Amino acid sequence: MSEGITHERLPFDLIEMAASPLPHRASPPRFRFRMQAPDTGGVDMRITVDRSMCDMHLQCVFAAPAIFEVSDDGELRWLEEVGDELAPQAKAAAAVCPAAAIETER
Repeated sequence: MSEGITHERLPFDLIEMAASPLPHRASPPRFRFRMQAPDTGGVDMRITVDRSMCDMHLQCVFAAPAIFEVSDDGELRWLEEVGDELAPQAKAAAAVCPAAAIETER
């Protein structure tokens, strides 16, 4: 018997997410979550996510975990402003987004 991942070994939240499709988002949610950015002395890049285009593939979370995260209630959260040290991660997240929902600007 192979040692693959079975649903018995996954956390409950992952099982529930895998079993149910993501809801279609016809319009952006009313609430916007904002993470607290570390004080770096200045803003070098702004990050915008178009929630109407976002399909929650979550590639941004894998590409830039210091910038993007998923809240406990399943909403995408991100730093809206980052310094030079996180700018490459922000660009990488925008590049891997399959829906092209992430924009960065200096």
